[in-house]
Amino acid sequence: MSMANREPGSEYESSSSERVSDGPHDFLLAQALAQTATKAECLFAWFRVFFCTSALVVFLLSGWKLNEVTTPQVLIELAVAALGIGFSFWILHRARRELLDESMRRTSVAIDATLVLGALATNWFSPFYQGVLASLDIAVVPLVTMTSILRLSRTAVATSAIMMTLCLGILVGVDPKLGLPVAPDKLFLLGLYQAAAVIAAWCTTNWFMDTIRQASSASIRVERARGGLLALLTDHHDVGSAIADARLNAERLREHLSKTSPRGVSTHQLGEKVEASLARVGQLLHGTRDRALRVLEGAADPQPADITLAGETSIRSFKELWPDVNVTARLNRDLPPVLFGGGTIELSRVLSHLMVNSAEGNGTNAATSIVLEVKSVGRGGVLISISDNGPGFPAGLLAHLGKHGFSTKSRSSGLGLWLAHAAVSAVGGSLRLSQSKSGAKVCLTLRSSHR
Repeated sequence: MSMANREPGSEYESSSSERVSDGPHDFLLAQALAQTATKAECLFAWFRVFFCTSALVVFLLSGWKLNEVTTPQVLIELAVAALGIGFSFWILHRARRELLDESMRRTSVAIDATLVLGALATNWFSPFYQGVLASLDIAVVPLVTMTSILRLSRTAVATSAIMMTLCLGILVGVDPKLGLPVAPDKLFLLGLYQAAAVIAAWCTTNWFMDTIRQASSASIRVERARGGLLALLTDHHDVGSAIADARLNAERLREHLSKTSPRGVSTHQLGEKVEASLARVGQLLHGTRDRALRVLEGAADPQPADITLAGETSIRSFKELWPDVNVTARLNRDLPPVLFGGGTIELSRVLSHLMVNSAEGNGTNAATSIVLEVKSVGRGGVLISISDNGPGFPAGLLAHLGKHGFSTKSRSSGLGLWLAHAAVSAVGGSLRLSQSKSGAKVCLTLRSSHR
């Protein structure tokens, strides 16, 4: 499969504006932390539902059996259960659509502190209440503080520490107002336990995040090296395609000049095509230099790519090579950026390559009309489809997707679709081929960078 050239020169200079402000490394680290923390938050949500439901059932059953439950206790227990269960299902609903950010994790630990305060406050209305320090239930305060470790967020740990310490202060402060004594030795030990829980949670969270950062750095270095090799293969493919075009135009020019009337308009056009093909080789050499610089600087790492800008850029690049092919763009400017290696520049290059595949067809028949369409799909995904009215895919090609070196054209390197498939797979996306009576269709599914 042949692939098209991308615009050289100014594209490399504009790549710096596409980077995430904290750099690709911090962006990928934040994504990894958000994915892990979202899974943990979902587990917390189900545990919260179980805890609130079981606590309410046990409370009502014991109260019904002993007949010692007051109305305020029932109301507080019902409010705590409703808040915990409702918030948990809201978290689960949000997690199905997007990754939970730091603000959601801070809100979650604040809700947990509120639930603990409400659950322990029901004891105030019990005739057997002898003070919060006399109850084993107070041990839940440092325990909940420790669970903030699983949020993988320093701000969440700090929020949990402040909220749980405030909760502890309120519970202890109410006892004197109820005429109950507060034992200084027990208060000191409880404060010591809470301080130890806060320090342990903070230090453990820092250790977890440093470990994940180191693992992420190693993974990024490996992927960057792999991306560099893919970049070289892509440029090899493009240069080979340009040279093949130049050879083809040179053969046509030689055949035409061998005829009796070599001086015609068609001769001039063929000469221009040969000149354009050779100029394209020079442009690709400059492009190889720019790409090597981007790989060294990390700009080829996965980062947000503007789908609309990539689509418009790829169409302009394609029309310079195939002005006679009609291209219809159905772009959605409201869609969020997607995650792609090299950002907008490389996504536009892949789209342009795929459109060139349609324009070249099987070497004999080709498409005269192409439709580029972008739309959202479930769970924060974006679907980019390129359909044409060409001859479709050969039966053998569908079985060789993802394998390099296979082509249905004699002058092709067999790397085109394989490189596109590798670039999409590297960011967790998918590439699917299909065909119908009207032609061929290539579908790329990519993840939103907001997830």
